[in-house]
Amino acid sequence: MKKERNSLISSLLLSTLICGPVSADFKSAAKGLGFENLKIKLGAGYTDLAGSVDKAKLFSSKIGLETKANLSNDIYFNLSLTLSSETGSSKAQYDQRRFTPKSRYSANYAYLSYNVLDLFDLNAGALDNKDQEATDNLISSGASSMGVREKVSFENEYLKLSAVATQASPYNDELSNRFDNVDEGEPKFFSEFVNVKFKLGTHSIDIKGAQYAYKNLSSSLAYNDRYYGNTVSGTSESKSVYVYGFKGRLLKAGATIAIGKDLKISPSVKQIKNNSATNGHNTGKVYALEASTEILENKITISLSDFSIDSDTTVSYYNSSPYKNNYQGRTLELSIENPEHLTTTLSYVSREVKNPQFYLSDEKIITVNLRKSYDIL
Repeated sequence: MKKERNSLISSLLLSTLICGPVSADFKSAAKGLGFENLKIKLGAGYTDLAGSVDKAKLFSSKIGLETKANLSNDIYFNLSLTLSSETGSSKAQYDQRRFTPKSRYSANYAYLSYNVLDLFDLNAGALDNKDQEATDNLISSGASSMGVREKVSFENEYLKLSAVATQASPYNDELSNRFDNVDEGEPKFFSEFVNVKFKLGTHSIDIKGAQYAYKNLSSSLAYNDRYYGNTVSGTSESKSVYVYGFKGRLLKAGATIAIGKDLKISPSVKQIKNNSATNGHNTGKVYALEASTEILENKITISLSDFSIDSDTTVSYYNSSPYKNNYQGRTLELSIENPEHLTTTLSYVSREVKNPQFYLSDEKIITVNLRKSYDIL
């Protein structure tokens, strides 16, 4: 563990030396080319999976680039790239669950956006799969998807409203980090989200409702997901089929309560239900609580959650959140950001198999991440 910790710190310190002061001439030239912002993110992390059967250790280092450029009038190009390197070891009962270290380049998103009067947005390309108004990690999380997204929004002093619709082709098996082509099948994903935020001075109430559907999922995807919680029939990769379809709804309610000048408490609850699956396979619930404050100019956030997710609420392959299918458990996370934008995050996940399944086992995961961001523009 000491070796991994030293490598973690050394990697981030070395990365920090790459980004020195940015000249005024560079900023001026970038602005002249239409770039509205440019951010570089450097990070390193260590993850320890201690399962009752599967075990793994992972060390990773990353460098990321985010930018937004004006192409013409109200048309923008939005880009987020990550270059990562991984090393580690794993022990798994089944090869399909084995961790394999990779060095790779991935596009978190790369899309064109068109805005009309700050009311309507149209996005097309590899969409941002972490947009809180357009996605939720109980439905889909992780790699970007090629598609189109429409958003209508309104905001004033007391209220914020948005309605977002997405039509996309999520990535197929073995292509979760690329968007150049799809090896087989033509999976489709559809979702509609409605978000309402009531502003009550320093407090707020948030309500989210959504519906979603996956279609044309391939047999190889189903074969993979039998090892990650979904209910699948067939014993070979070419003959595997999801027992249930995926078409359902999600509801979420939360609030932010300001206590004094620096402390904020945010409780929330959300539920997902797959209407195409039977009882015992179709429901997931998450109860969460977040507290944030500032101590000696350091932003400190503590988050915890309790969750219970049935086996077929969503497609396991597109679920990279801690809330895995056919698991129940708890999460705890501590995040500290200093005035120099260096963020240290410690997280712990403890999850147990909800209904006995041959390929799954109880898991405990500890993750340490260091991340530093630079606002170039």
